[in-house]
Amino acid sequence: MKFWGWALLAGCSSTVLRDFQAAKSAALAAPAPAPTHWKPDVVVQIAAPTVAEALSPVVEEQLSKKTKLKYDVLGMPATANAALKVKELDLSASPRCEQCLAIDTTLKGKVEWSFAGEEGSLPASIQIGFDAQFTATQEGGVWSLEIAPKDVRKAKVEVGGSKVAAPLEGELATWVRDRLSDIEPFSLGNLGGADLPLRAARVQAEGKDVQIHLLTASPTPGEVAPPKVTLKEGYRVWFSDASLVGLAKAKAFAQGPVGYDVVPEPTSIELQEESFSLGLRLWRPVGAGWWRDYTVKGALDPENKGIKLHPTEVIEGPKSKGAVLADPLAAIGEGYILKTLEQALSTTLPAKQGTKVGDIRLAAKFEHFQTANGVIQIDGSLVVKSTKDR
Repeated sequence: MKFWGWALLAGCSSTVLRDFQAAKSAALAAPAPAPTHWKPDVVVQIAAPTVAEALSPVVEEQLSKKTKLKYDVLGMPATANAALKVKELDLSASPRCEQCLAIDTTLKGKVEWSFAGEEGSLPASIQIGFDAQFTATQEGGVWSLEIAPKDVRKAKVEVGGSKVAAPLEGELATWVRDRLSDIEPFSLGNLGGADLPLRAARVQAEGKDVQIHLLTASPTPGEVAPPKVTLKEGYRVWFSDASLVGLAKAKAFAQGPVGYDVVPEPTSIELQEESFSLGLRLWRPVGAGWWRDYTVKGALDPENKGIKLHPTEVIEGPKSKGAVLADPLAAIGEGYILKTLEQALSTTLPAKQGTKVGDIRLAAKFEHFQTANGVIQIDGSLVVKSTKDR
């Protein structure tokens, strides 16, 4: 009888340790390189009005810099300076390039001219149509997102009536084309790194909106296929909960045991407006070995620079034979699980770090949360500020 009792105990111990090692190996498996036609497990969509609000000052800054134009009027030298402001800026998906936005903008202002000893000021209007191409490049695990003018489709200039107007219109049109062609790519910020390890990233137009597609380094990546929606303002993030949990699993197993030789493993995550629910398994892979499952619930607090998770309640779940009482709140408090979840979610936008585009700074704020069909959806706002106002 004693023999069979010890045999049964040894069998249970062997099963627990084998299951623990299998879970650990799966969590720490190195992700394969991104395939050629990879599918994202995180998608960030930014509304066209928000993109336009951020790009308008950049376009205006580049096309309103004081530049002395020299040209001929009736064979005589003339000079001019233009002072322009963006009055309209429309965005649409470019049919010429999948990673491009078609930008059509109207700038209005005045042109100060000097000719044959005379000086004056004329009203001016410039209609510009060009494509802006997004690029994503990786270095040292960090992905840099950039945008740059690609093809100028239209440059229509109108200057108020005067003998200097006609030749000035042609000179301004040439200057606009040359100026856009010479503009260096603008940084839209960085993504990835230790907080959100990525295998691939790309930026593309979705109607008039902009989408950032990401493939995390989660060993168990999910897939996000967001519905085709047009956002009125701000941004929306879709994050595969399987991928998010996979990132947290990897950190937890890499850290190893916390107090009392316990290894915490996140098994699920759900976010809803002001609360969260975290599935948690506590392993004790020493001695006879055991595991216990819990559901940890708590408050979700969106902060200026991200998200904070505050656990408040524990619900006991299934357990293996021989499992003793444990403190799951202490286990996750000593480990990296909550921090990993918070950082990964908070780093889905480059604006989390206060992205600077020219003299414009973008700041993101999370506002609404929900989880459905294996995807966490986050809605938020993007505040566009000018650094010149400081």
